[in-house]
Amino acid sequence: MIATTTNIEAEFGAAMAAYGLNPPEIIADGVRRRFDSDDDKKGKKSAWYVLHGDGVPAGAFGNWKADLSEKWCGKTDRAMTPAEQVEYRKRVEKAKQDAESIRLQLEAEAAKACVGIMAAALDATDDNPYCVRKGIKPYGLKEFKNKRTLIVPIRDSTGNLVSLQFIDADGGKRFKSHGRIAGSYYSFGGRPVDTLLVCEGFATGASLSAVTGLPVAVAFNAGNLEPVVRVLHAKLPDIRIIVCADNDRFKDTGNVGVTKAEAAAHAVGGLLAVPEFASDEGKPTDFNDLHQIEGADAVLACIDAAATGADDVQDDEAGSTTVSQIVKDEKERKEKREAVRIASGIPFGFSVSNAGVFFTPEGTDDKPGKPMRVCAPLRVTALIRDRSSENWGRVVEFQDADGIRHEWAVPMEMMAGDGSDVRRELSRLGLVIASSMSAKTKLLEYLTASEPK
Repeated sequence: MIATTTNIEAEFGAAMAAYGLNPPEIIADGVRRRFDSDDDKKGKKSAWYVLHGDGVPAGAFGNWKADLSEKWCGKTDRAMTPAEQVEYRKRVEKAKQDAESIRLQLEAEAAKACVGIMAAALDATDDNPYCVRKGIKPYGLKEFKNKRTLIVPIRDSTGNLVSLQFIDADGGKRFKSHGRIAGSYYSFGGRPVDTLLVCEGFATGASLSAVTGLPVAVAFNAGNLEPVVRVLHAKLPDIRIIVCADNDRFKDTGNVGVTKAEAAAHAVGGLLAVPEFASDEGKPTDFNDLHQIEGADAVLACIDAAATGADDVQDDEAGSTTVSQIVKDEKERKEKREAVRIASGIPFGFSVSNAGVFFTPEGTDDKPGKPMRVCAPLRVTALIRDRSSENWGRVVEFQDADGIRHEWAVPMEMMAGDGSDVRRELSRLGLVIASSMSAKTKLLEYLTASEPK
């Protein structure tokens, strides 16, 4: 049965309403129109539709935010002539191509905006309100200066920044409008050696990383777990993936967290870890809840149970390693690296060679930290003070461009400000200092944090 001109808009509107889309008006003129979806901020216009009222009544609609795209026709396939079927298919295909073109344009604009936001943001610190409330560290995140909202970078498999997640002090979360989420993630903790943990939220990932020391990838929601693990498995085929579920057992709609995590693990031959709680008080669901309520051992026990369960079905001669053993080995490696750093007295993140002093920020497996040259070779060789244990300073050594060796006892009081007086004197003595403000700031940090032995 064909829809009449008086009810085309009504039937099309009912089809959209079934997906939670309610445009302010529906016009059947073949023009694409955008409008705010119910969960949009005013003016974002993530939803769209196009409706043709002439010929075969047909249209399409969707929501870029929800990755939704549907078609509609006022005639059944049987009622359409072959010519009408061709016309209908052409209209639907054009509508989809136009929608895809706009989506890609919006995503590109969002990604560009994200780069600017990250560049202007500050490094998040341990006293960030959300981190304190969740008992976690920020692990490379940024934050806004005023409200201290956490900024989580979201990258694709090539390391390109595609979106951001904003988390306020109370845990309220939102994404950058039109930023791409599907198949994208935030990873931290270094490049995987043999095991990678994948979870939904950042706080969950931060607890998992703190307890296990293993690399983590945050997928941001249950529906994105499978797309993310597929991308990571294709990129790291030899790495064991453990999908760490949210145990959404209190939801009336079912345990979506476990269901989606199980499907994700199955898709790549990975393992599934589910947090188990001694009590339901407070309705805890994820590994961050478990970490805060029952401690690190409870988290590790659940992760280990996932690996041990899989090992039980393998031959004993396979020599499978439990997560506990992996954690122990990784801890020993980190302790050795830290011991070397402490013995040298060089602050974390810095390195000194004949090429100069460099600072390398902590990166991720997709976006390794890029070394930044701070200055020419400069070494802090001693701490000094007067007989009253006052007037402290640091002795520095370096060579100028003529190969002449310089030694200067830098008063600590000169480093109490912005360090400009220290840089001015070092430059006068012939030390070549990088010109960027970041390098100048890091020079002061290097001098004040060095602990010569």
